[in-house]
Amino acid sequence: MGRTRLGRFAAVTMPATAITLGLGFAIVQGMVSAQLSATDPFKVKAANATADGLELSLRGATVAASQDDGTNSTDKKSALVTLKNGTIKDLKLCADQPLPGPLGTLGLTLTATGDVPLGATTDLSADAVNAATATLPATDIGVAQSTLAHQSGVAGGRAGGFGLQSAGAAGSVQLDGLDADAYALSLSGLTVSNMSIAPQLGSAMAGC
Repeated sequence: MGRTRLGRFAAVTMPATAITLGLGFAIVQGMVSAQLSATDPFKVKAANATADGLELSLRGATVAASQDDGTNSTDKKSALVTLKNGTIKDLKLCADQPLPGPLGTLGLTLTATGDVPLGATTDLSADAVNAATATLPATDIGVAQSTLAHQSGVAGGRAGGFGLQSAGAAGSVQLDGLDADAYALSLSGLTVSNMSIAPQLGSAMAGC
């Protein structure tokens, strides 16, 4: 199967801060749930992702500008993708944040090798989600968002809006070569090993 694109849709609710490194801090502090969010896209990559089910819907909202300088808010186009009981292998997150004045850019790379269980639900708000190959079980395309088992209860949706739902046996959803340009990543749980958090002067996105 060829390259699969699930993203590039309408906007999604985002926080006002440029980059909140909630994921890294939450892991270090042993919190059950974690979130990494940004008004500028960050990279989410994995060798593969498996799940029991997948949901997709379109979201729309106005978000803050990426710089806290009083500029007007902006609109972001995004799709909300949910993995149910997901596991990803070799997680890599890359994010950039502009520094004031002539300092340039601060980059962050977070990696976790091996299998990373994601908990019951993982919500990815993304400008683009790509997979080198994708395998889905029984899938309903064009269902109302109000009928989606998980996303019907997530704020920012529209009851009669476009939705996609795929469900099957454990691990029946498979996305190989996952590569997403994301605005927010919300996890109901996370357990990692061999984790590395590496800030750097200069862009981390460029080499991600």
